[in-house]
Amino acid sequence: MKNGSGTKFMVSAGHCFVVGNTIKGGTGIIWGTVNSRAPFPTADMLTISGSYAGSIYGGNQTGTQLVVTGAGAAGVGGLYCNSGYTTYETCNHKVVSTNATFCDPSGCTPGLYSYQGGVLPGPGDSGAPFYYKAGSTVGIRGMIIAIDGNTVFAEKWSTISAQFGVTIVTG
Repeated sequence: MKNGSGTKFMVSAGHCFVVGNTIKGGTGIIWGTVNSRAPFPTADMLTISGSYAGSIYGGNQTGTQLVVTGAGAAGVGGLYCNSGYTTYETCNHKVVSTNATFCDPSGCTPGLYSYQGGVLPGPGDSGAPFYYKAGSTVGIRGMIIAIDGNTVFAEKWSTISAQFGVTIVTG
């Protein structure tokens, strides 16, 4: 995503890091530095500065580049994918609500997607993109933040873009 000045960012779950943290991938490659965080737990998101392109990684642990073609809303009953750090790309997730709330001891995060089905995310998958997939292209719908039983919760793209004043970067 990028702001009005063209500065590019990556988004992740706000409960994962604090402003100033340097974020590294599993191979030690630096992904960027946390530079902004929404008011948690009302919103569970943060931005990471770095050099980013209009793509995400799908597939297995070696990854496949998926080109981002846009961003929009998910619909109840629709089938979507996510691509996490732990479980990699999984699909066939069916949206069951477009106005869910997730609560834990930190508080509640409202206005979320909730979905079920497919392989559920695991520890470390928070912050993974939630998207519609068509071949090797994707339309971003949001970002996963939590799981409760067999229900997964995701921040909406519209909430992310409004919180940080950003638009999607396409490939």
